[in-house]
Amino acid sequence: NKDFHAFDTLMAENFYNIDSSVNSILLIGHNPGLTEFINFSTDENLFNLPTTGTVIIEYPIEKWIELEYVSGKVKLMKFPKQI
Repeated sequence: NKDFHAFDTLMAENFYNIDSSVNSILLIGHNPGLTEFINFSTDENLFNLPTTGTVIIEYPIEKWIELEYVSGKVKLMKFPKQI
C-alpha cells in the first residue's frame, strides 16, 4: 500500500479532494509519516512525534487544495510526558 508511509506531497494530496465545507480534519496515523507531514506543512522542525502525541495545526486556507508548504501554524503540541 503506497499510503502506508505517506508523507509530504502524497499526504497533502489526500486533502485536496475534501469538500471545502469541511473545516476540521482529524488525522490519525503513525511515523515516520506524521512527523514528516508536520515538518512539511508547518514551520516546525520536529524530530519525532511520539506515540499518542497530539498536534493541532491551523491553516489559513478556504479550500483544502490550497494546502501548501509551510502554510500551517501549530496551535497546540502535546506529548505523553506533558500530560
